[in-house]
Amino acid sequence: MFLPTSEEKNWLESREKPIRFTPCPDYPPLDFIDTNHEHSGLSYDYLKLIEKKIDYKFSIIEADSWSDLTEKYKTGKIDFVSSIHKNPEREKYLNFTDSYIKVKAVFITRKNFRQKFISSPIEKIKVTITKGYAVEDYLLKKHPHIKFKHVDNEVSGLMSVSFHETDVMVADIPIATYYIEKEETYINRYDSQSEEIVQWKNLGKGIFVPLKIINIS
Repeated sequence: MFLPTSEEKNWLESREKPIRFTPCPDYPPLDFIDTNHEHSGLSYDYLKLIEKKIDYKFSIIEADSWSDLTEKYKTGKIDFVSSIHKNPEREKYLNFTDSYIKVKAVFITRKNFRQKFISSPIEKIKVTITKGYAVEDYLLKKHPHIKFKHVDNEVSGLMSVSFHETDVMVADIPIATYYIEKEETYINRYDSQSEEIVQWKNLGKGIFVPLKIINIS
C-alpha cells in the first residue's frame, strides 16, 4: 500500500474539516452499519488499514438507505464511499479506484422453479432486484424487456421469492448468502409443509449450486 508524500500529508493536516466517508448501509458482510451503529465488514477493515498507514482519521457519516447514500454523493455532502459497483451513471458523479474485491452476481430461485427457470426466456420470469443495483443496467442492455420488481433491500427480495411473489432475485453472492443464513429462522416461521433448497445461478456460466437448505412455502 502506498504511503502519502510530504505534500499529501501537509494537505491532509491543513484541511479545516476531516474527509467525509459514508459506508454502504446494508451490504453485509462486505460493508454495513451494525446494530450498534458501527461500521463493519471487509471495506471497514480496509478503511482502518488506510487510516493506520496514513495516520489520519476519516469522518464517518451514516446513510439511512441506498437512496440516501446516492443523494449524499451526488450533492457533495460526502467525499467518498466504498463497495460500489462502477457503471456509466455513477461515473458522472464519482471517480473510482481499482477494484479491491470482485463479487459475482447471481439469480436466486426456489428449487421447484429451477427447471422452468432454465428453460424459460428471462423476459417471462418475475425478477426482483434491489433499487439502484448496478447489475440492473447490465441485464437491461442484454435483455431490454425484463420487468423488474424493485425492493428496498435484499431481505425483502429473498422473502418475495420465498413466498412465490416473484420467481428469482438478482443479488451478489456474499450478501445473498449472509441473509439466507441470518434470516433462516424468520423464514422458517412462515413455512407450511415443503423443504426446499434456495439455489443460485451464475449470470455468466449458468451453473446452479445449493446455497442453504431452508424451509420455504
